[in-house]
Amino acid sequence: MRQRPASRRARRAVGAFGLAVMLVASTGPRAAAAPGTAPGVVPGVVAVKARSVSARYRAYGRVVPLALARLRAAEPGVIAGLDAVPGQAVAAGAVLGRLTGPEIAARLARRGGAVASAAAQLQAAERSLAAEREQRAAQSGAVLRAPESGAVLVLAAANGERVARGQTVLTIVPAHRLWLKAIYYGTAAGKIHRGMSGYFTPADGSAPIAVEVVSVLPIARPAGGRPIGLKPRAAVRLLAGEAGTVTLDGAPLSGVAVPTRALILDRGRWWVLVHTIQGDERRAVAPGPSFGDWTLITHGLPVGTAVVVTDAYLKFHRDVARRYQPPD
Repeated sequence: MRQRPASRRARRAVGAFGLAVMLVASTGPRAAAAPGTAPGVVPGVVAVKARSVSARYRAYGRVVPLALARLRAAEPGVIAGLDAVPGQAVAAGAVLGRLTGPEIAARLARRGGAVASAAAQLQAAERSLAAEREQRAAQSGAVLRAPESGAVLVLAAANGERVARGQTVLTIVPAHRLWLKAIYYGTAAGKIHRGMSGYFTPADGSAPIAVEVVSVLPIARPAGGRPIGLKPRAAVRLLAGEAGTVTLDGAPLSGVAVPTRALILDRGRWWVLVHTIQGDERRAVAPGPSFGDWTLITHGLPVGTAVVVTDAYLKFHRDVARRYQPPD
């Protein structure tokens, strides 16, 4: 019976020791946090991380010809047998029509006499005579041949129409003299240079084509766009008139990545809400390129800073009524 007080004293000592341990544990060192941020995990708050991504510049691009090929009448005459239509593919040297009329008939007659004389002198075979006649007829300018392989763009004359010497009959988009043209605006216009690589994604869903910048033209006025010329990096055939998106890869950028929904645009400036022990604070930032659901911040936030993600826009403007001063 005399040992019970000792047991009570032991239990009291153990209890006091446990309380001391709890106090030490509660006041001991915590997990390291970024300067000015609240420690621990807070719902709706994300710590930013260091990232390095390549800047990407996007613009609308279209395949256009370096020059157009025009089929012109070599002699005055009347067009006959012209059956070409816009969009039709033609090969270089293909016969697209003929010229008729008094001038052409007289020229063919003179050529025919020359052919007959040559046939009598050379006593050529009938096959050679026919070939000579065809050659002489072609040299007379009566045959309308495609100057280059490509697609008919504009039909400027029709059957039965009289044309003068040198008049354009039709215009062809050459198949082998095409290039990709894109126009960049804003700050991106000054960052494009020769040798940059990227890819062209056609709007029809075709596979992207690797391209390279081969020319950078002066900035156009007054819109301020800078036209650039690109060519495929491999033996890929471009299609005239094809349009899509040009994406060029710039120099790598370093910074911290934040969820894009944490960014707030207010009066022409970008902000985030930084979560600190004292509360949420506004912080001006400079956003860079985006990748997925994240955006690179080039400066304005150190690594490890806790930013508000959930309802960031609402929390940013929650005290706007209190700060608003109605006009007198």
